[in-house]
Amino acid sequence: MPVKILLYIFVWLWLCVPASTAQQYLFARYTPKNGLVNGRTRFLYQDSKGRLYISTFGGLSVYDGSRFTNYTTDDGLVTNLVNDIVEMGDDSLWIIPNGKALYCLVHGIIRNIRTSDNFYPVINQLIKCRDGSYYAIADEGLFRLEKDRFVKIPLTDETSKQPACFLIKAIEWNRQLYILTDPSLGTPRTGALLVYNLDTRKLLITGKPTTFYSLLQSPSNDILVGTATSIRKIDLPALQHNEIRLLPLPSPYQAASSIPGYYMFFDRSRDLWISTAKGIIKIGREGNEQVFNTASGLPAGINNFIFEDRENNIWFANAQNGIAKLANQQVQLTPGNDPALP
Repeated sequence: MPVKILLYIFVWLWLCVPASTAQQYLFARYTPKNGLVNGRTRFLYQDSKGRLYISTFGGLSVYDGSRFTNYTTDDGLVTNLVNDIVEMGDDSLWIIPNGKALYCLVHGIIRNIRTSDNFYPVINQLIKCRDGSYYAIADEGLFRLEKDRFVKIPLTDETSKQPACFLIKAIEWNRQLYILTDPSLGTPRTGALLVYNLDTRKLLITGKPTTFYSLLQSPSNDILVGTATSIRKIDLPALQHNEIRLLPLPSPYQAASSIPGYYMFFDRSRDLWISTAKGIIKIGREGNEQVFNTASGLPAGINNFIFEDRENNIWFANAQNGIAKLANQQVQLTPGNDPALP
């Protein structure tokens, strides 16, 4: 075949046949190079004034939109690991460390919060329920904050030999607490699902040996649970018969039924975001799917937290590479061989 004809063919293919492409998105990244206290991040929280609080394995960072202010054990924290942040009032936040202490952050200064009996459970989450009380989801079990001390709530059912402990996460719906135990250390077993009725004080525990990793309330008030193989919803009517049953996901999120549910998040548009070992999957309210991974600009590493700020930006907390903000969800097509990260 003449060389000129081959040249024409190559030119035609280059002009008319789309090259291998990857869907590229614009991410803004923040690491210790930008002032973040540590690159191994856990979660984000935004207060009523718009400031971002980033929990890391090396301390707490507060981002005001232009710079980071960092807090570590050098500033009075009992540990660099912060488990939760709760806004309690005007310019006052409670800092919940991974240790036997409790702090408030007032006007940028960390101060100790004293309990009347000097007892502090290791709190993983502090949740305010509709009865007006704060409940501590803790390594030692479930506690209610009464004035200035934490009161233990027994968590046992007819089959329990010892109270449940190593609690890591809870949500409240219809005056019931849905609680997960630690997938590594939990009692009565690792990654168990507990349902505690705040009125009757009765406890239900999943009987199957399924390990649960995540827990989420949907915009339609379904309670979703994630396992290593799938995401399901809790059969709420079955709870009235003292039974915990799992059902398939409702429309339009059925595509998530076969996705490991290590972390899940709903944004204000009712889109479901799921963190997986290979990246982030977003399932829209119409059932459409979007994938965010390293080929599309997402930083490498496990994203263990997803958050939407007041300006509707989506943030990712990465276990290895700091935090990233998805500034624009519109696709930018670039050659697949050039997945340059911002």
